[in-house]
Amino acid sequence: MSVLPEFWYRGVGTALLRYSIYEAKRLGHRAILIFGHPDYYPKAGFRRAAEFNVATADSNNFDPFMALPLYEGALDGIKGRYFIDPVYESLKEKANMKYRSLTV
Repeated sequence: MSVLPEFWYRGVGTALLRYSIYEAKRLGHRAILIFGHPDYYPKAGFRRAAEFNVATADSNNFDPFMALPLYEGALDGIKGRYFIDPVYESLKEKANMKYRSLTV
């Protein structure tokens, strides 16, 4: 999720995040896994994915890889790796340079 710089610090990112969480719950998903700023997303309840026994595709973990269970116990007993959809692997950096992640 990204917000154009001219809309930073207006609550747009927070509104997008809250709506995304709401929709994920409404659609019956168990959790949200993201790569995001480790100082921003914990404010919305995200925690390191390692706490839920989830790693990246290459079995690594790091602070920006986070998870948010969408209901109590949603990730209990889970253990696995997260694979990124190939569509994201083919994105061209130059085409996406006008968008940047919100930083705190």
